[in-house]
Amino acid sequence: MKLLVALEDTGSIKEVECLRGTDTSVQTAKQPISIVNHAAESRATHILKFLVTSDSKYVVAARKGGAIVIYERDTFEEVKRYTNMTANESSAFVSLIQDSTSLIYACCENGVVSVIDLENLNREDNDTQHPIKLELVAPVSCFVLNPNQKGIFAYGGKDNEVKVISITNGKLEQLWESKNVPLDQLRLPVPVWVSGINFLDTDSVKGQSGYHLLVVTRYGHIRMYKTWLKRRPVKTFQPTTKPLRTITHTSTNSNAVSSDSAGLVGKFSLKDGKMVGKFHGSVGFVRALYNYRYSVIATGGLDRYVRVYDLDTCRILAKVFVTSQITDIVMLEDGEKLMEEKMIRKEKEKEQAVKEAEALWEELEKNSSTRKKKKL
Repeated sequence: MKLLVALEDTGSIKEVECLRGTDTSVQTAKQPISIVNHAAESRATHILKFLVTSDSKYVVAARKGGAIVIYERDTFEEVKRYTNMTANESSAFVSLIQDSTSLIYACCENGVVSVIDLENLNREDNDTQHPIKLELVAPVSCFVLNPNQKGIFAYGGKDNEVKVISITNGKLEQLWESKNVPLDQLRLPVPVWVSGINFLDTDSVKGQSGYHLLVVTRYGHIRMYKTWLKRRPVKTFQPTTKPLRTITHTSTNSNAVSSDSAGLVGKFSLKDGKMVGKFHGSVGFVRALYNYRYSVIATGGLDRYVRVYDLDTCRILAKVFVTSQITDIVMLEDGEKLMEEKMIRKEKEKEQAVKEAEALWEELEKNSSTRKKKKL
């Protein structure tokens, strides 16, 4: 398997190649095939979010301080750097996504969305190169794309209800906004802090159009919305009192996977909210959660380990120490056969190098003994 991992301390991206069963915490276990560092800067400008473009040509990174940098995927040479993409340096990027075309959307906490068209990278016209900027209702903690419908997005944040919007030709239109749940037992409003959103497959009925949303909050809630039915959630659970920070789901939409600030990475049933599986091992806040083709997930956070799990069984498949706190992860491939072939080639190259060194040493010893005989 091959992963790209963004590191906080060095401001770099590490490219990790390893086999299933790799565990750097055990000396006798399999070790990574290779770990290569790319695009290093500093902790002050470390990468908050990054992605690999759909054509695998570029890596786009949103850095602390407001810069968006585009690198060649193969060489990690810098192609383009956009600066001052946030209204101020204290406003961090919360999302970086690509739609089904060549458009990249970078969203900040203050609600500023920068839209970059990759087709304009090589053009000399400054007007076409300059990103389009849109403004959302702030503050924003998450901003996501609907993978099932072009130009549809959702976002939310602290005291900022979930909103579904459309972005077409640089124009933004709000389509729907959620409504908070009823008052609690003390007749107090339930606090709102949306921290993650997923679009599920739409299952609206009787020809009604709408969106099926899976939402987590920093107050430990998991909520489901069907926008064609009502503004309030159709289901709401609170499996933990810790802040939930990440969210993904299984291919059948029957379970959600989320992580909290205390190291829990759990699989929760969307029928009753109960935990049906736990991905063991993480210590501390898990910042990054990547779902690779609904088959495996990769996680990383404060404990400096990248972990890869089987999504169905929750079994750990690989564990690699990367020396720094992790801010984001992208998994590129899970080709076990390709990795094994590469490992075999690497072992053969090592064996060949050892044989050549031994042959050279024997030749030197032979020449040395011949010289001694001549002197005698």
